Amino acid sequence: MPRRVNPVERAREAARKPMQSVTLNSLEGLAAQMLGGPLTPTQKEFIFAKERVCWYTGPVGTGKTAAVIASILLPAMMLPGSRWFIGRAVYWTLEETTQKKFVEACDRLGPDVIIDREVGPPYKIWLAPAVRNEDGTPAEPSEIILYSLDNIGKLKSMEFTGAAIDEANEVDQQMAATLNERLRLKLPSQERAVGPFFLRMSSNPVTRNHWLHKKFCGEEDCELPPWGRKFWASREENQHNLPPDYYEEISKGMTTDQRIRFIDGNCGPNPEGEGVFAKDFVSATHTAALKWDANRPGMRGWDFGRRRPACVWAQEQANGSIWRFAALLGDNETLQAFIRRVQQRTVQQFPDCKSWTEYVDPHGNQRKDNTEKTSIDTMREAGLHVHFRDVQVSTGLDLMGEDLNIMVQGKPKAMFDIAGCGILIEGYQGGYRWPVSKWGGVLREKPVADGFYEHVMDADRYIIVNKRMGSTPQNIERFKRAHRKVRNPLTGY
Repeated sequence: MPRRVNPVERAREAARKPMQSVTLNSLEGLAAQMLGGPLTPTQKEFIFAKERVCWYTGPVGTGKTAAVIASILLPAMMLPGSRWFIGRAVYWTLEETTQKKFVEACDRLGPDVIIDREVGPPYKIWLAPAVRNEDGTPAEPSEIILYSLDNIGKLKSMEFTGAAIDEANEVDQQMAATLNERLRLKLPSQERAVGPFFLRMSSNPVTRNHWLHKKFCGEEDCELPPWGRKFWASREENQHNLPPDYYEEISKGMTTDQRIRFIDGNCGPNPEGEGVFAKDFVSATHTAALKWDANRPGMRGWDFGRRRPACVWAQEQANGSIWRFAALLGDNETLQAFIRRVQQRTVQQFPDCKSWTEYVDPHGNQRKDNTEKTSIDTMREAGLHVHFRDVQVSTGLDLMGEDLNIMVQGKPKAMFDIAGCGILIEGYQGGYRWPVSKWGGVLREKPVADGFYEHVMDADRYIIVNKRMGSTPQNIERFKRAHRKVRNPLTGY
């Protein structure tokens, strides 16, 4: 078996090759090469910032993850013998998103820069330094480690020169502070650890009660002085890299609060009330880049909101877990038009799925607007064979909460695709809320009928109720309810 060459030896061999002198202009060009195009003004400021702690935020599509990666890669090449950390809350989200963009950035630098890799976890690379020692001898390589913050204890007391947290909104302040305490590595050229040290974070804008807002925004409701420097990118900076009418299209169906955060790029207001699942749902645990199994059937949950229907795509796994892959909310459209949109998206996103089961609102057989046709009639006319079960809302909410807290083979029984379930994830995070009484107390009888999150959450609830309790024709349910005086607290009968 061939001997694995020590990374230091490989770096020294690479360093024997002549390298051009490094200037600010060439550094900016090197960063642009990593990103695959020119830097935006805010990316440039952030990457070359001298402050120890920085947070990059702004609307979606402003290159935040790319900037935070370059803010680590570039100084790693300039500080021989340094060690760096890039992380997200949990490993599978790191591996499917941040790590992929990191590998792309490394590959753009060419084969002579990355001198060794370990796939891991943790994922590690060693970089050939861009400079030599003062005496002209080859310099030590720098190391970059990509790992999840929920496993950082496995790195024990490892020290770093700098660290980056992508999607920092997923972690708490204590985790960021713990990582900041690890920034104390002594470079080979130093007699003692004097830095420079860097903690870089990026995320979408948060609500005003989030610790990132409290620590960085410097406003009336924030802590002073700020912990570090906030970098805010405007959506105009990167629009040339986005599809035409990008923001106009993605803003359709968003609430006012969502537009404030994801379109305008500002920290949003704190919603009133208490999230129904806010204490049970943890983004870092319950969301990931999920992989659809083409050999298994699919499920769709439907809610018939007035002019605002909703659909959730899901799949039951072999271990009984239910993974949600997509969620769609109608926007002032008929059920017929929405069904066509759902069918079109199904063909585009899940072309290999040959079998679908439809779980719907059990009250969809009620006639509205003096018409003889019900919502379920409309579904059946479209060739969709529906299933439903009528139970109390509280019963369904209890089942949904249980699935969030049950672990199956190391993952929650309820999982959500981070790319396809944006509105559903926000509902679980706290958008779907209990109402507040006029005296300020929380009323836990029925969630707020907000005309937005309620519809996708209801569609998801129909899937869980039917999978956990089975589907029964509604007339039988009514017969049971009418003839039983004592109801089971679990089923509502």
